[in-house]
Amino acid sequence: MNGDRMTEAKNNTLSVIALLAGIILLMICVPVLFFEIYTAFWASSEILPVIGNYSLGIIILAPSPVILFRVEGIFALLYYLFILFSVTASFILLMYGSGKIFVKKFCEDDAQYNEGGEKIVSRNDPSLKIAAAVKEMPLYTIVTIFAATVSFNVILNAFIVSSGGEPYVPPPSDPAWIDQYLLINASVWEEILSRVLVIGAPMAALGLMLREKGSIERLFGGFGMSREALVFILISAVWFSYAHLSGWDMFKMIPTFVTGLALGYLFVKYGLYASIMLHFIVNYLSSLGWVMGSVGTLMSSLFLLAVTAIGVVFIVRYAKYGLLYVKKIISEGQHPL
Repeated sequence: MNGDRMTEAKNNTLSVIALLAGIILLMICVPVLFFEIYTAFWASSEILPVIGNYSLGIIILAPSPVILFRVEGIFALLYYLFILFSVTASFILLMYGSGKIFVKKFCEDDAQYNEGGEKIVSRNDPSLKIAAAVKEMPLYTIVTIFAATVSFNVILNAFIVSSGGEPYVPPPSDPAWIDQYLLINASVWEEILSRVLVIGAPMAALGLMLREKGSIERLFGGFGMSREALVFILISAVWFSYAHLSGWDMFKMIPTFVTGLALGYLFVKYGLYASIMLHFIVNYLSSLGWVMGSVGTLMSSLFLLAVTAIGVVFIVRYAKYGLLYVKKIISEGQHPL
């Protein structure tokens, strides 16, 4: 009995620590996310006047990136506007959905009652209600997963370097707007290729075969976890990882596989907008440096340092609960997220 109480107390302490760490992450990540969205529009002032003069390759993964066809002129311009719109719409959906869930969870009475209708547990304490509401927000999940993946990547790179390895980093493009375009394009197009086509499409096809309602909507995610979804998440993460081998090197495969798992999880739990947002946050980490020069680069480094330190908490937390969750899915077949 004492052992059970000690375990429960320990778990409660860890939950409080994780919650506080998550709230700190929200405080430092949300302003950066807003700035990244601002940067996307700031970059568009450089991209829009010139992108029609370039031939843009539209790639597929087969399994390495292969150019399917090219667009130029007005079609290149329209394609870029589609990418910019997709990121903006995903950001609006994230903020609106998170705010809506927070208000709903904060306002509802989630007290517990016994069989006689007597209230036995009251959770109307504002601090408890705020904590419960924050944890239900998609934004909370995204920033904590973001911190875990960034921390994991930094720790892994430090280990590789200390072991004598040297991960390859592609040099910056010239002119600079090309990198700004490529990174925002990857945030959307890679999610369509790796999540919609590899997870959403087969899950929709399975639903249609079984004549289940809402099968077509599965194409864009948010349908909940199952054994089948878990398999497609793993396939998507492997494919996503392998696709980065040609542009980077073998050292990139492990962190992109882990990131692919995170993106697949968000796609299944919330939908395409959530995986686009995580991908965009990661890709546009250089935005402070683009706009503010050396000062912005320093601020970006300090931000990454803070996120890396806090992210260690969520590496442990997501690894622990991820393993338990997978076991539950395998044993029960399906478990809603």
